[in-house]
Parts: sequence; structure tokens; C-alpha cells
Amino acid sequence: MAEKILIFQGYVSRARNIDALIEGVALSKSRPHIVFLSWGPEIDDLKALAKSRGLQDRVHFLPPVPWDQVISWAEAADVGIMPYQPTNLNTIISSPNKMYEFIMARTPMIGSSELVNVKTTIDDNGFGLTRPLREPNDYALAIDEMLDPSKDRWAKARASLDLKWRDFTWENASKPFIESYRRMELAT
Repeated sequence: MAEKILIFQGYVSRARNIDALIEGVALSKSRPHIVFLSWGPEIDDLKALAKSRGLQDRVHFLPPVPWDQVISWAEAADVGIMPYQPTNLNTIISSPNKMYEFIMARTPMIGSSELVNVKTTIDDNGFGLTRPLREPNDYALAIDEMLDPSKDRWAKARASLDLKWRDFTWENASKPFIESYRRMELAT
């Protein structure tokens, strides 16, 4: 089986549960690599955590890339992961940019089922899987479920993304919004 690559894009910190994600990678039977296109003052501590778990060859911290390269990096990964926690209303109802970047890259995703828009977008469209992502074992189970070839979860998510990704482009997603403005203009 070819080695699988997970990707996380953005600021890293324990507040974003990155430590539990790294611990989950250590527990995963799939033994994936994870790439962090990241920045943050805790990177050295998180690298030390990865090393203490014997993951120094599978956990990769890279600097952020220019905005116009993000999607190509996501395309090169097998799974995009969003470990955000439901710590406040803003996060609970957020629609993270990285989710749409993963959609444009047609990269299956793992996200928290406790984030309303993440859960709705991923589950309703079959773009991956959502689970409560609190503890290291939660991450390990989600990663293994996504990458288990006998469950075909990854292939189904990829097929769904190939079919529906265009619905999420600005050109298509903005049509109802623009139409609302057009109707308001006609009504005045």
C-alpha cells in the first residue's frame, strides 16, 4: 500500500488540538504522513512531540506557501484535515477557507462533527467524514476509517468531490446571492 499523506494548512497550536492530531497519527494503524503548511510559536514543541512518538519521519512542518499554491499542495495530499474544536460560537458556525480549498483540490476531508457548517458541507455532499475530534484516539479512528481500502470511504469521497466541486466555485456559489440583489434592485 502506498504511503498516504494528510495535510493541514494554517496556524498551529495546542489550542487547535494539533497535539492530539499528532498523537492520533501515532496511534493510527494506517501510518500516514502528515504535512503541516504552518506557522506558530509552538512548532518546535510540536516537532518534539512528534519525535517523542517516533514520528519524526512522518510529521513534516513546512512554511506556508503563497495563496496561489495552496490548492496544488492540497491536491498532492490524500486527505485534508481540520482539527478545529467547538470552543466558541464563531468556530462552531465557521466555514473555514481550507474546507473550500480542499473542495477545489478535490481532496477528501476529515472534520469535526461539532462544527455545524463543516459537518453539513462534508456529510451532505459525501466529501469525507466528520467525527468528534477531541482525543488522540478520535483522530486515529477517523484517519483509519478514511484510509481503510475495504471501507472504500476515500474513493467515494473523491468520486463525490469530482462530481460536485464545481458547485462550490465562486462563479456558481455566488449566483443565488447575485440573484437576490438583482431581485431587490427590481423591487425598488
